[in-house]
Amino acid sequence: MNRRAATVGTAGLVAVLSTTLAACGGGAPAAPALPTLGPARTAPAPTAGPITDAAKLMTTVVAPEDLPPGFSELPGGDGTALVDPAAPSTTAGPDRSGTDPATCAKVLSAIADQSPGAVSRTAIHYTGPGLRSVDQDSASYPGVGARDAFAAAQHVLAGCTAYSGTDADGTHITYRLGGLDQPQSGDASTSFQLHATSAGTTLVFDVTILVVGATVTQIAASGTEPFDAAAMTRMSAAAADHLRAAGQ
Repeated sequence: MNRRAATVGTAGLVAVLSTTLAACGGGAPAAPALPTLGPARTAPAPTAGPITDAAKLMTTVVAPEDLPPGFSELPGGDGTALVDPAAPSTTAGPDRSGTDPATCAKVLSAIADQSPGAVSRTAIHYTGPGLRSVDQDSASYPGVGARDAFAAAQHVLAGCTAYSGTDADGTHITYRLGGLDQPQSGDASTSFQLHATSAGTTLVFDVTILVVGATVTQIAASGTEPFDAAAMTRMSAAAADHLRAAGQ
């Protein structure tokens, strides 16, 4: 499944869900109710400056050995989306894609897109067995920008526990967002699960957003079932360790 889900927001997610629908054929049972989001976390002010070199920031992302077996890297790891939400629609007729409320289009968008002002950004994308994927994006900010970006992301999540959207053809998609039980990572972190459902098929995203120093990173694991919780914990811990090793 060649796609980048974690860094293109709802527009890219629609394309991902369409691919999953084709692969699975639809008709999956309704997903269970999601737990409530955990309390908002506050990141401390960084004690070191941001990572200004995107190449150095790229060295802090999760590596294949940090992931479960069977995952391989996809192209587009320089921060350029594989699916561009601003690109003209290739669908005949008017583009009817959208999100209601509109601010919820920020859910799963790259942190640097949600909160402008980053001095460097990067992303990496992996595909795995069983229609699974892992995507990570990172952004490093001057001053207290990382703390503010982390707070802004949590504010969006709190207001988007249930929303809807359409693809370019007007196909309806419903989104439900809730808490995800994960240990704290880095200087501060928050975790959530997102269910995107269309035509009876649900795509599940398990996501952790964490802060280390002046850098915010978002790890999203997706598939037709929830990701292994222990594997998610290991990836988040590895991401935090890589950032600390880079001086964050």
